[in-house]
Order: sequence, then C-alpha cells, then structure tokens
Amino acid sequence: MRESLADLLSRDYVGALIGSVAFPILLLPSLRLITASFAIGLTNALVALPNVFRLRDHLDDYRRMPVYIYLTIAALFVLTLGASNVMAYAQDHLYFDRVVWKTQSPHQSLVVTNTWKHNDVRLFIDGHLQSAQVDEYCYHEALVHPVMSWTPAPPETVLILGGGDGMAVREVLRHPSVPRIDLVDLDPEMTRLGTEFAPVTRLNGDSVAPPKVHAHNEDAFLYVRETDRRNDRVIIDFPDPHNEALSKLYSLQVYSLVVAVMTQTATLVTQSSSPFSTTNTCWTVARTLEEMFPDVVSYQTSVQSFGIWGDHMASRTPGGGLGVLPDGLRALTSEAFAAARVFPADLMPAKPLEANSILIRRSTNAIPKTASADRTV
Repeated sequence: MRESLADLLSRDYVGALIGSVAFPILLLPSLRLITASFAIGLTNALVALPNVFRLRDHLDDYRRMPVYIYLTIAALFVLTLGASNVMAYAQDHLYFDRVVWKTQSPHQSLVVTNTWKHNDVRLFIDGHLQSAQVDEYCYHEALVHPVMSWTPAPPETVLILGGGDGMAVREVLRHPSVPRIDLVDLDPEMTRLGTEFAPVTRLNGDSVAPPKVHAHNEDAFLYVRETDRRNDRVIIDFPDPHNEALSKLYSLQVYSLVVAVMTQTATLVTQSSSPFSTTNTCWTVARTLEEMFPDVVSYQTSVQSFGIWGDHMASRTPGGGLGVLPDGLRALTSEAFAAARVFPADLMPAKPLEANSILIRRSTNAIPKTASADRTV
C-alpha cells in the first residue's frame, strides 16, 4: 500500500504538472477554450477504456462499462469537432444584441455586437463590456484630454498602454502638435479590430492609420522595461482588474517601470474602475500612485453603460493644472472637470487602503515618491 500510494501520488503530480503547462501553452492557443475542454474530456475517456479492460476481473458491471465509455467517447468526439458551432450558439444567446464580429485569441475572447434598431456597436472582452458606441466618447474624453492638457509642459511624445481599439488614440489626435504616439496592446487581434473592422474604424476615425501612430503588439510590462524612449504623457487603458493577472498591471512594480519611461515633467493617467461599485479597487489605484508620484489628481465621470467611473492622474512634477481643452468635445468642459474632482462621501473608501504590490511589503514606504528614472524597484 505504501509503495502503491507513493507511485499513485507521484504520477498524479507529474500528470498535473504536464497538464497545467500544456493547457495555456499548447491547448488554449491551438484549440481555443471550448475545443480544448472537450478534447481534455475525450482524453480522459480514452484513458478509461484500456483500464476497464485491464481491471475487468475486479469490476462488478464489466459488460456495461465499455458501452458507456464508447458512447462517451463518441459524444465527446462529436463535440470536439463541433466546438466552434457550440461556441457560436452560446455566444449568440449570451449577448442581448446581435453578434457581428468575434474571435478567440490566445489571450482573450473578443466579441462585437450591434443592434438592429440603431447603431450601438459594443465591444466585449471575456464577456465583460469594454465600450459602447452610445457613450464611449464620455469615457475616452475624460481619460485622455485632462492629461493631454495638463500644465506646465505640453506633450510631444505619448505612450498608450492598452486601448488597441484606437478610441484613446482618436482623442490624442485632437492635439495635432504631438508628433509621435506609441500604442502598446498585447493582443494583435485587438489592434486588427481597431484597424480593419469597419464599424470600429468608423468610431475611432481610422486613428491607428497615421504614420505618427506606432502600434506595438507586446506585453506592456516588457515594453516599458525594455524601451529607451521617454514620454511626456502615459495613458493607461487596461481592462478592469477583476482577476489577479490583471490586478498586477496596477501594482507598484509596474508603475515603477512606467516612471522610468517618463520625462521629468511627464504626467500619466489610468482608468481605475468605478468608485461606486468597486470603491476599494478605485482608491487602491490612487493609493498605489501616491507612493510613486508627488502629485495625484483623482476625478470621476458618468458613463451610461458603466455608471460612475474613476480616473487618476499622477505627475512627476507637482503644481500642474488643467490647460486649454481642444474644441469639439462632446462631454468634457473645464467646469465639468472641476466638478468631477469632488467626490461625495459614498464614493470614498470606508477605511485606509494599502498600495497594491506583487510582493509582500513590510511597510507602506518601500518605494519613495521621488523614484528615480532608473529601472530598480
């Protein structure tokens, strides 16, 4: 029993290791999520079949078991071959509006829907609403123009982390004095959506096409760690930190790398989720930025599809203020921005929050506000 149990556990651990490595590296990129799930079930059924024959003398219902396994193998084989149809059926019934574009990249599921009654193009990432045509301008104007107009120094180089759909780039292009924009998005399918899919390119004004816009399909963490370019403005438009992998993008360690690619007079802005429905999340982002920057400005905006949304600006040089906004904005005004900086009591955290860190920190002052431009944490 001792030897058998040891052999069983060791093989189980080795199998679990192989499976945990193979799923994200091989199965998910090559087969996609639903097909990989059915294929794994099919593999288990195929493994069960020879074991039934081998252990037939010890089984009470030996004659029926192979029949059950054959039926299971047949069902899983059909489902594996037709997984794309199963996925399409599920997606068509998951979203309220009609699905007009979809893809499963190695990184995420992207779905675009539209309505029959009126144009309301909506982008979903992994089932979460990312933007809606009816009000995305409210979100993107509030995200981009305060930081682009922030004094004292006008921007010359702009770095956008995330935002592969091109909406944030569209707003940056309203500042024609900017000669270079670098757009970094991990997923090539996202930037392809923003450059090739007509309903989206109509929304973003084909913003990724100008030669001043340089798109990079790579991990934002690696990009800011390896680039030598310094930027006057950094716009962070990552998805909401609704899991551990995404929450790392809002950590001290990532912000320390972002500081290293900013000029001395630079300012960044990051979307920070909702101060109403995710209060602690929103203000934890602000608390984290306060450890890296001497000046942090928080403000809110109302977006119909999401409710109240929060943004935080952080500057390496304190004392800045809102400059002249570009003409033609649909929602943002100087007066609206001044009011947006005032948060009512129910949008504030109920208790002190700690900065977000990948590492366990012994104190809240592990990284000083006067972080230098080197790449150390």
